[in-house]
Amino acid sequence: MSVLSVIYRLFVRRKPSDPFPGLLPGPDSLFDALAAARAGRDYTDEDRRRDFRAVLFGTPAGRRVLYEILAWSHLFASTFVPGDACATHWREGGRDVGLRILAALAPETPPVLTDQADDGADAPERGDRP
Repeated sequence: MSVLSVIYRLFVRRKPSDPFPGLLPGPDSLFDALAAARAGRDYTDEDRRRDFRAVLFGTPAGRRVLYEILAWSHLFASTFVPGDACATHWREGGRDVGLRILAALAPETPPVLTDQADDGADAPERGDRP
């Protein structure tokens, strides 16, 4: 099933028994609204962090959605599929999405990942033992 057919089923061909008729827009208006909401060039990491935290931690529903997304991204289980390297790589791709979401929620970027990290002058040499 293609992505477009899934979008069509979700947004265009609604079931009469749908408890929320008209809640979801058609795919064209959905993509137009997403494009209009897209952040500009001056959208900083701090802006992203604030937005993610407001949406995902602002309500109990947001926390439940975050848990579901992280579960879908295989963060709570192994991604290894015995005998199937392609499935393992597929799950690792999903895990990458979950890790990116967690990184966007982190209070700040760890110094190890920034240019401001110290140069390691205090770190012992590889061959040294304490």
